[in-house]
Amino acid sequence: MALRQWQESREATERILTNLPDALLESQHSPLMSPMVWDLGHIANFEEQWIDAATGVLRDPSRAQADHLFEATAHPRSERLALDLPTATGAWESLRQVRAASEQKLARPTTNHQEELLENGLVLEMLAQHEAQHQETMLQSIGLMNDLAWQSTPHPARQSVAQKATPGHSGMTLVPGGSYRVGASTEGFAYDNEKPAHRREIEGFAIALAPTSNAEYLGFLEAGGYENPQFWSSAGVEWREASRIRAPLGWRQIGGEWFTTAMGHERPLAPCEPVIHISYFEAEAYARFVGKRLPTEFEWEVAASADLETGEPRTYPWGQLPPSPELADLGQYGPHPLPNGTFPEGRSFFGCEQMLGGVWEWTSSEFLPYPGFRAFPYERYSAVHFDQGYRVLRGGSWATRPVAARNSFRNWDLPERRQIFAGLRLAADV
Repeated sequence: MALRQWQESREATERILTNLPDALLESQHSPLMSPMVWDLGHIANFEEQWIDAATGVLRDPSRAQADHLFEATAHPRSERLALDLPTATGAWESLRQVRAASEQKLARPTTNHQEELLENGLVLEMLAQHEAQHQETMLQSIGLMNDLAWQSTPHPARQSVAQKATPGHSGMTLVPGGSYRVGASTEGFAYDNEKPAHRREIEGFAIALAPTSNAEYLGFLEAGGYENPQFWSSAGVEWREASRIRAPLGWRQIGGEWFTTAMGHERPLAPCEPVIHISYFEAEAYARFVGKRLPTEFEWEVAASADLETGEPRTYPWGQLPPSPELADLGQYGPHPLPNGTFPEGRSFFGCEQMLGGVWEWTSSEFLPYPGFRAFPYERYSAVHFDQGYRVLRGGSWATRPVAARNSFRNWDLPERRQIFAGLRLAADV
């Protein structure tokens, strides 16, 4: 399975970018995002380094310059256009060459290979997930290109959404207090920040059965929610005033009707779809407007994974079966999330729908290490971001590949970010 995931991730990269001209790949469309040739070069370099490490190949000293060029923590995104980046043609060729070399090294690992990385294809799972995450990042870049209409493949479930869609106000479900296990299991690859699995004492709480819809969020906007400081934190007020934000990213009003633009496609606001492209500050303000709050990341995970009948946490909200188009809005179909109510078979034990896919969901939690955290397989993925003001998001979006989606997965970003495919799910004390 790991080999297939590795191969499919590369196919997805090619599919996403196949119709984009080289000039777009080589340009920087926002200081928030890298030029996409940097992402492609980083994917190739990351694979090369980790296949070398896993198979015991001594790293060629001549690759030190490339290793530094594509080291994410060495270069802020806003500065990457000024780097000595490859052309689009060069980046694609590097991907092909590295992949061919990787296959040869995997076929003949040296006696110095790292068994922990090769066992059960662990390094291939890591590479597949890493590439999938950069695909989502590149889709964010594409979404910020005003002059490009990205051509997506319709989700297989799209034909049936009219019968299932619900405009919101779906109610909440109660989750009893108790001691729950959170974090990743020991099976398969998971990032170090998901480990170790441990127990958390959770007070009873209520959580929404569905993510907040466009129709619900529109009520906040039309009630003057953006102008009323009582719903905003002091940091949120400061951000809102400095950025002059008055609606979610991509929303605009024409002749009294609201429209949204997603991946270059403008259409009337779809009331049943989850609201998307909102910051943490906006999610927090909306929750206060309706007298609720955002869930903690552990409340979110318990609502997604706990099974009170078996006592064992589920890998996915619906159980242990891997994601499929019948269960979740994953797989980079797009160009926008499918409506609430589309995936009844993907419900969690507590009845929560669309917890994986559609939109990432902001939580109230800061990104911090779990007790007993150990950096693996490298120091710079999680540890440098702990306690730096990042907020945790859970669940994945329509732009997330299934290989990078599970109940324990922790995404994080700064509270002002809106280019990410993020919405919210309400919670409340009981």
